[in-house]
Amino acid sequence: MKFLKLCIENYKCFQKPVEINLDIIEGQKNIVLIGGMNGAGKTAILEAINICLYGKSKAKIFHSINRRELEKGNGNVFFELQIKLDDGDILKIKRSWKNASYGLNKITQSDLEEKLVLVRNDQRLAISDQGGWQDFLEKTIPSSITQFFFFDGEKIEYMASDKDSEGKLKESIEALLGIERATQLKIDLESIRKEQRKNRDDVLDEDIKAKEYQLEAGQKKLKDMKNDLVYLENDLNDLEERSKEIETDFLKRFGFSVDSAGGLKEIEIKRIQISTRKIEIDKEIKQYCSNILPSGLLSNRFNLIIEQIKNERMLHEAKIAGRANENLADILLEKLYKPECIMCRKPFDENKKGYLKKEILEAISSLDKNNKESLKISPILNLSEREEKRLEASLTNKQSLTNLKDLLNEREDIIKELRRTENELSKLKVGPEDKDAFRLLQRQRDDVQQNIGRRKQEIRDLDEQIADKISTNNILERELNNLYEKYSQEKGKADLLVKISRMINVLNEFIDKLRISKLEDLRKHIFTMYRTLASKSDLIADIIIDPLTYRINIIDKHKTVIDKQNLSAGEKEVFAISLLWGLAKTSNYNLPIVVDTPLARLDSTHRNSIVTKYFPTAGEQVIILSTDTEVDKNYYKKLEPYIARVNHLLFDKYRELTTLEEGYFWEDNNGR
Repeated sequence: MKFLKLCIENYKCFQKPVEINLDIIEGQKNIVLIGGMNGAGKTAILEAINICLYGKSKAKIFHSINRRELEKGNGNVFFELQIKLDDGDILKIKRSWKNASYGLNKITQSDLEEKLVLVRNDQRLAISDQGGWQDFLEKTIPSSITQFFFFDGEKIEYMASDKDSEGKLKESIEALLGIERATQLKIDLESIRKEQRKNRDDVLDEDIKAKEYQLEAGQKKLKDMKNDLVYLENDLNDLEERSKEIETDFLKRFGFSVDSAGGLKEIEIKRIQISTRKIEIDKEIKQYCSNILPSGLLSNRFNLIIEQIKNERMLHEAKIAGRANENLADILLEKLYKPECIMCRKPFDENKKGYLKKEILEAISSLDKNNKESLKISPILNLSEREEKRLEASLTNKQSLTNLKDLLNEREDIIKELRRTENELSKLKVGPEDKDAFRLLQRQRDDVQQNIGRRKQEIRDLDEQIADKISTNNILERELNNLYEKYSQEKGKADLLVKISRMINVLNEFIDKLRISKLEDLRKHIFTMYRTLASKSDLIADIIIDPLTYRINIIDKHKTVIDKQNLSAGEKEVFAISLLWGLAKTSNYNLPIVVDTPLARLDSTHRNSIVTKYFPTAGEQVIILSTDTEVDKNYYKKLEPYIARVNHLLFDKYRELTTLEEGYFWEDNNGR
């Protein structure tokens, strides 16, 4: 199956009719590349395909009508999707909404009337009502299957976040594997068994009645919970769509996203911190310049002063040594000649004392010639020891110059950082006349995001409750089967009840075996693609899928489960793409792959893997909706051998409409 053509009119930015050729030559190039800047209509193309196939509520269609056409009173919306089926037939799906009072009055969503027409090989299908046509489409292209073929970057991010509960994924996989048909057959058999038991007068076992009552109550509760889940999911979809509308309005009006505006306060705080540091540095530099810099710059000119300081210090030390020598001489004379000479025992001659002292001092001085030379120095400065150290430090302060250089370098870096920060602030600047609208959109977006968070938490909680209830009902079902078996044996119940119980048991075994078999195929497909795309594929040994919970675990080469929360953002998204590809392959449906902005959240390594290894092999027809920063010139060159057709969407912001042109962003019609 492949898509041939898509037509859109009066939907979002597609004000005028736009026809998009999607046809490719089978067996040759498989990629249809459609480029578009943000807000140009890429997501609208993906939505248009789903609307053609499965429709949409009046309210959502009404809110998506082109604004200018709605102001004119034009509520006529049209979609057409042409498909080549697997048997070669051409199927045209035409879905439209019209209002009878065009141009007369302001229309409301209740004025819209939906119409669906199916044409096969130019012959209108002979189906009595639109409900029958929709059933035909659902049977031909099941909506439970196309979610694995048609997806956008947000779908990838959601699956990569691991927030998808086992309960929700389990329902999708069971629909994919065909298990729901066997499950429905089992439910029908249980209904027959229950009716047969009621029709027998001899069936009075209170245990069976009580167990049946428990199971009925559990099944009713499970049904109510699933209905609540559908309501919550629909409400979540509406909130997310409203969030996108606010994001689009914000981007068009102010030129930047709401997320960027959220960082405005942090950037302003950063600017203040940088400015404060600059003032501190300027103050330190000023102090250096007034106190230390003059003497530091002339330090090489003060060599004579520094030399004189050293000489006078030596003179001072020599004088101290001289006084110490005199004291030593006096002590020696006292010891040797008082009261009498220790050698001759005669009284000491006081007249010889001066002579002996002189001889002793000269003998000591001869041992230290440097000290003798130092005494010849003439003092000039006559500074104290403290004054000498302070003057010498100021005249030789090279470290201060080094510190000043570091401060100047830091100041230069601070100025650059301040300019970058002020440039960021200028991009997020909002004029006084727009501040009220700015705050209103921010507040609306914050409220919607809070509601989205609450809804997601409610869905996760309800998913867990549903999983618990399914487990409880399964236990009750097995207990009831055992009671039926016992009752049949003990009371000789009719063969039909026994056969039904056995058939139910066989169906349970069949479902388990089918699940295991299909899950093994799914595991192989996911593992093959993940090993192909992952940057650390040599670290991955296997992938295991739990047959009961459908939890998917990645096993490393040490046979240890890898916590997906520890994977990088790129690795998570590659895993999500591998999961979608595996689900699509396991479904055995040959549908086109339609992917919107798939590379926005990936790093360069994983982008390259997706471009070179996934897109060329993802399917027989791959429709890529991309911005110029996702599939840029480098990736376009790598994709070019596989591109069958390329166009780009051109949005006119003054006329608020999108047109389609051949070629990519930088190409002419000849592909250059």
